[in-house]
Amino acid sequence: MIAGSLLTSLRQGPMTGGEMIPAAHEVSGGRVRLSVAGLFSTLDELVDADLIEAAPGDGGWPRPVYRLTSYGEEAIIPADRESLRLHGRLRLLTTRILVDVEVSVVSRPGHGGSI
Repeated sequence: MIAGSLLTSLRQGPMTGGEMIPAAHEVSGGRVRLSVAGLFSTLDELVDADLIEAAPGDGGWPRPVYRLTSYGEEAIIPADRESLRLHGRLRLLTTRILVDVEVSVVSRPGHGGSI
């Protein structure tokens, strides 16, 4: 989930590590809370996997700026599609469960309810 949140954050454009911490928190709906150590170890893994690249920061600032590679862009698209597919299935299952619960509560014998 951490790597996915970082990759999704970088779809907004190049960022420093410090900018990615709140961005990953936001795109994950608050589920990802990164420490600096966790952030940079994950960024190193993503660089090694050629999903992102690090470039020197502007104005001689030593902090690198990270951006998606073309391979990273391609890796995100199928993940987004799968996420949307799973979200749709979850909504369908949730609706079915809620309907089943409502039907069983309404149609319980001896409670005067009927459908």
